[in-house]
Amino acid sequence: MYNLILAPVWLLLGLYLLYREQTRPPQPGVTPVPLWAFAFVLAAWNLVRWWASRTARRMQETSRSAFHQRSARRPGHTSEPDPNFDFSQPGPAPQPPATNDQSDSPRA
Repeated sequence: MYNLILAPVWLLLGLYLLYREQTRPPQPGVTPVPLWAFAFVLAAWNLVRWWASRTARRMQETSRSAFHQRSARRPGHTSEPDPNFDFSQPGPAPQPPATNDQSDSPRA
């Protein structure tokens, strides 16, 4: 939001500096630095940043609302949970791995 406030400030400053440069007579031996151009660049920069943040916010809200629409359940739609994925109860204890004792087998 502050970018939208700063853009006209920079624009007005640039217009003032441009007017002042055009109405004053040139001074001998001094190269004028166009500060008005720098102010116009800053005004444009602030407008671009404001537009980009507004667009990003709108896209984020759109994607968030689409996600909520997809994840919302339909009215009257009920489903039973799958008991295979119920991890609230402990399962059976794991069996120890079978040992493969090769010391008793004859070697050829």
